[in-house]
Amino acid sequence: MPYNPDYEWAVLLGRSLVKKAISKLDDDEAGDSKEVSESFLQEEALNKLRALLPSSNLKNKEFSIRDDLGFESSKNPCADIVIFNPWENPENKNVYTIAEIKRSYERSSNKKEVIQDIARLAVLAKRRSVSTYLFLCGRDVNISKLFNTSVNKYISQDSISPAIQVGSKVLFDDLDSSYIDALTKAGVKKVKTKLLQPFSLDGYSSYVWRVQSQEDETIRDKITCWIYESKI
Repeated sequence: MPYNPDYEWAVLLGRSLVKKAISKLDDDEAGDSKEVSESFLQEEALNKLRALLPSSNLKNKEFSIRDDLGFESSKNPCADIVIFNPWENPENKNVYTIAEIKRSYERSSNKKEVIQDIARLAVLAKRRSVSTYLFLCGRDVNISKLFNTSVNKYISQDSISPAIQVGSKVLFDDLDSSYIDALTKAGVKKVKTKLLQPFSLDGYSSYVWRVQSQEDETIRDKITCWIYESKI
């Protein structure tokens, strides 16, 4: 039987990443705080999405967002995962959604990287009017370190709580000047994050937030992914 279609594809993907990461850590006989790499999580996310969508609808680390962010030519930031809409050829203008995947670290909270990704996704959501998602995966003990920093002003740990909405300037203290400029040039006045449904298993968790800076997401929900229990 398929999962409840009311669930977001991102929630179901987050569940799959938890199980894949636990399996990898067990195979590696990793210590209690050791994490899998971000590249492993990104590749596993692509593998899962390839089972649901044509590979032509996916991009990983090849999709430049430099023009969206307005960075100087010496920088060429790329999105972790881009899904193109399935009813037209995969071109820049046909982006359906963009996702960034982070992992927690054993020895540091990596709060700046997470806040930077929130700013990045807010700019992309504004410029393209698309749904954007932030995935955070890791050992519960390491994720708890992250939530004990200023990052908790921007993302919630509780899916029952309402969305967190902050003025974009609130993020400035935690961002490099290039991201402050990107937010300003894109006209981002507010950033809203909503935790969808966290999933935890054997001391490892995945959190998925929708990040939004525009009033309407005109492209959201135009594709339906059927994910079957036997594939998770």
